Amino acid sequence: RPDADRQQVEVSLGNDRQTMKTVELNQAGATHVEFDLTDGTEISSGTHPLRKQIFQSARRTRSPPTRSDHSAIWFHSADHVHFVLYHAGFLQTGLSYSEYADTRHSSALWKFNGNVNALSGRHIVDSAIQAGEPVQDVEWTHKRAIPIRFEYRPPELTLTIDGDQFDLTSGRVFVIPVEGAIRQLDMDPPSVDEHSSIDQVASRIQKSLSESAESQDEREDPPHDARNSTTEEKEPDQDEPNPGDESTTASPPAEEPAADTGSELLRRIRAASAPVLADMSENHGYGLKPSQAVQRVAPPFPDVRMDYYLISHPSQAEAIPDGPSGMVFRWENDKLRNWSMTFGGRDGYSMTEVFDALLGIKSQEIEGEADLLNQGLPGDWIVRTDAAKEDVLEQLTSILRDELNLNVRLEFRTVKRDVYVATDRYEFTPLAGQKGEGELQLTDEKIQTDRVQIFGKELKPNSGAGGGTGEFDEFLGWLGRWIDAPIVSEVTERPSRQISWRLHENSFKTHPSRRDAHEAERREAHDADLVLKNITKQTNLRFTKETRPIPILFVERR
Repeated sequence: RPDADRQQVEVSLGNDRQTMKTVELNQAGATHVEFDLTDGTEISSGTHPLRKQIFQSARRTRSPPTRSDHSAIWFHSADHVHFVLYHAGFLQTGLSYSEYADTRHSSALWKFNGNVNALSGRHIVDSAIQAGEPVQDVEWTHKRAIPIRFEYRPPELTLTIDGDQFDLTSGRVFVIPVEGAIRQLDMDPPSVDEHSSIDQVASRIQKSLSESAESQDEREDPPHDARNSTTEEKEPDQDEPNPGDESTTASPPAEEPAADTGSELLRRIRAASAPVLADMSENHGYGLKPSQAVQRVAPPFPDVRMDYYLISHPSQAEAIPDGPSGMVFRWENDKLRNWSMTFGGRDGYSMTEVFDALLGIKSQEIEGEADLLNQGLPGDWIVRTDAAKEDVLEQLTSILRDELNLNVRLEFRTVKRDVYVATDRYEFTPLAGQKGEGELQLTDEKIQTDRVQIFGKELKPNSGAGGGTGEFDEFLGWLGRWIDAPIVSEVTERPSRQISWRLHENSFKTHPSRRDAHEAERREAHDADLVLKNITKQTNLRFTKETRPIPILFVERR
C-alpha cells in the first residue's frame, strides 16, 4: 500500500538478511537486480547462507514450498513481506508472482518475475516433478546468479470505505482490507472524472461486495463457516451404460459421452497431494491401525503437514499462510483423506467441534459444562469412516484422558427434549432478489445446488457469518445449531440435490457504544420463530415445536 512516489524496498537473502540490497522504486516502474548467491561455496555445503536459514518463519509467507529443507529470498518493505522465493532441493523455473494472489495474469501493484534455473545436480528434477514423483535428496552446485525483475506501479486512484482501501487502478478493482487477504472484486471499474460523486463510486463497490458474498459458494472449494473449512472431495456418479454395448442387433448410434465437468486444476492438486498424504499416514502418525477408530496427532506437527496444506489448498494458503491450527482427516479404504480445517489463534478444535467432526453431532445434541465443551483440544484428528459411534466414543474418551489429561465421561442417553419437527414436502422457492441455483465446482464434477438463506429478522449480505454445502440432513444440523434446538425430520419428500446455505449475522466487531444493539441484532438473527418462518418460505417445510425423546451426548467430569 504505497503512499509516496518513491519507496525503499530491502532485498535480503534468507531470514537474517546476511545478503541485502536496497532498491529504490519510483513511478518509472521497473528495476533490474541480480544476486550472486554463490558466496564462494556450493549450495550443498553447510556453510552456505542458503543452508543456514530458518524455514519455520519463512514458510509463513505466500509462495508454497514442496519439501521441508528450504531457504528463501525475501522481498519486503519496512513492514510487509512482498515476495519470498523458496530454495529447496530444486529451484522452480519461470516463477512469477503478484501481490494480488487472485490476479496473477493481470496487472497489479507488485509483480516479480524470477529466472531461477540456477542449480544443477545429479537428479533430473523437472522430469520427476512432471511425473508427480518425489524429489530425492541431491547435492546441488550453484551455476550462476539469479536475476529478479521488479515492476512497481502505485495506484492511480484509491477510495477508503470504513477503513478498507479500494485500489481502482488499471481496469481492476481490488479491496485492500484492514485485516485479511487482498482480493479482486468481480466488477467493472467505475468511471471517475471531475463530475463523479464519491457516494456513487462507493455505492457501486458496496453493491459488488454484497453480490460477491452471495456468490461465494460458486467457487472451486466448498463454502465454509467463519472458523472451519470443509474440504470434502466428491466422487462422480457411475456412468450410465452405453445402450449399444450388449446388443447383438442393430442399435441406434451411441450417445455422445457426457461432457467432463470436472476440474483439471483440482485433479492436478489431488494427484500432487496423494504422495504427501501417503507419507503422512505411513511415516508421521496419521495412519490408523486395524484396531483404531480414531487417532490424534499432537503438536508440534511434522513439516510434511504444512507441505500438504500448501500443495492441496494453494488459494487458502495464500490467504492464510500460517496454516490451520487443527485438521481433521478421514481414513477410508486404508487411505488418508482431508476432511476439514480450523484456523485462527484458537488451540485447535473445541471439544464440541471435535464431536461434530468425528461423530457428526452438532452442539444442540450435546450437553455439559460450557467451559468444558468450549475447551480447545490441540492436535489433528483422524477418524475411520466405517467405525461404529460407540467405538469412536470409547477411544476418544481414552485420548481425552491419557493424552489431554481430561478425566471425562462421554455417554449417549435418550432423554426428552424440546425439538422442532420438520414436516411436509420439500419444494424450493428462492427469496425475491436472491439467486435460486448455486453451482459448485468439485474435483470430478460440477454440481448445482439450491441456495437457501438462513436468517432471522433480515438478510445481512457480506456478513462474514459463513455457510456451507451438503446433503439435507447436514443442512438441518446447521439450521438446528443456528437456532440452538434439535430438528427431527419427518419430511415426506426430501430435496433431489444438495443445498447451499448462507448464514446471516453481523459478525464484525462493533464499537463498544453499540454493544447492546449488536447483542439485540444477534438474538434476532438466531430467533427460532423468525428463522424457521423464513426457511418455510424457501422450502415449503413446516416446523412444529414438540417434546420428544432423542439421543443426547452427555459430557461429564469424573
